[in-house]
Amino acid sequence: MGKIAERESAMEHGAGESVDLTAFVLSTEHRVEQDRSRIVFYGKSARGPVRVSASFEPYFFVEDGAPLPERFGSPTIESGFRALAGHPVRRVAFPSVPAAEAARVSARSAGLRMYESDVRPRDRFFMDRRLNGGVRILGGAERRGRLLCFRNPTLEPSDVEPQLMVCSLDIETSVSNGTLLSIGVHLTGGGTEVGHVFMKGSGPTGGNDLSYHSDEGSLLRAFTGWFEGADPDIVIGWNVVGFDLSFLARRASTLGVPLRLGREDREMFLGDSNTRFPRVVLPGRAVLDGPQLLKTSFFQFESYSLESVSRAVLGEGKLIAPDRNRAWEIERLFERDKPALAAYNLKDCVLVSRIFSRLQLMELTVRRSELTGQPLDRVNMSTASFDHFYLPRLHDAGFVAPDLDDIGEVTASGGGHVMEPVPGLYDDVVSLDFQSL
Repeated sequence: MGKIAERESAMEHGAGESVDLTAFVLSTEHRVEQDRSRIVFYGKSARGPVRVSASFEPYFFVEDGAPLPERFGSPTIESGFRALAGHPVRRVAFPSVPAAEAARVSARSAGLRMYESDVRPRDRFFMDRRLNGGVRILGGAERRGRLLCFRNPTLEPSDVEPQLMVCSLDIETSVSNGTLLSIGVHLTGGGTEVGHVFMKGSGPTGGNDLSYHSDEGSLLRAFTGWFEGADPDIVIGWNVVGFDLSFLARRASTLGVPLRLGREDREMFLGDSNTRFPRVVLPGRAVLDGPQLLKTSFFQFESYSLESVSRAVLGEGKLIAPDRNRAWEIERLFERDKPALAAYNLKDCVLVSRIFSRLQLMELTVRRSELTGQPLDRVNMSTASFDHFYLPRLHDAGFVAPDLDDIGEVTASGGGHVMEPVPGLYDDVVSLDFQSL
């Protein structure tokens, strides 16, 4: 642990049962309490889910001797670092992220050169402590429902093999009126395998894996109740971010039904949908989208539709043939054969679970998180992964990095050598490639 992190960890410690355990980080967020910033992260341990709340002082660097704008207030100031060009810089720390951001804007307006002011709070917290996916947590803890809650514990890097509960989620909707017809779930992990479909309306019984609900509101409430009881660590699906969870969020908002799918009875919320990799945030859980994960995990398919990938990986596909008009067929089944629609809905969930299992996508993503220090839904972020390892080692050497906006024009690399192709047929061909950093 770096000196900066050591000082922060000594600021205050929680009370309660003394606990020493390891956990795998699932989700992270930033909060401001009494004008001071805290990093809160949820993880999964052998004792169940955990929540850690830790004091955090955001900081960046400025040139030593440069006058600080009045809006800086009275930040904590330390020296001892240098810019890559060799001149000394000093570290300025603030009680909260909003205070640091206000100072950053003021400094930029005043023309003050800053260093590492664009590092995200979550990234700064974890890289300073050399924490990746696995964390050893030592400190006082209190049990709150299923959660074991820590406040300012000691945190150390650790290797963890998490036992995760995974929920595959899929919904069926009406294209004619934009309403929700059914929600399918398939829960796996820890020797458990449970499938269920929540269906709007009424119909013939479908066994223990099908339940009927009078309207969309009661359907959503039943699903939310089941989800809270199942308490999955990960939610997976096929376009589950861009469609399923986004659709559920919109319908729940329209109907006035709280969609509390996060831990501690917290509501789900949508991230920025205009980015290359849109996010849905379930506090305390991770959300992984099948097609996006395949594309960023170096798997290649002619098509990334569920039908195409399941045929290629599992040798089976969806219950409605691809040559049928699926939207029309879903509407027809809802009106005439709800158990058949439920079977179709559940099969899609099971296909996603089996694709993840066959390709070991969950294991791969967990391993990538352990290697990159990034959350499960951000393991594809190569620049952030590089910073996670590079910046602490740069600090160890006594140097700091410039802000990205202050880096001048960089000449592009010429790339790797490409051999001229020689026509012919070859046996034992190996293709080696590396993702660019």
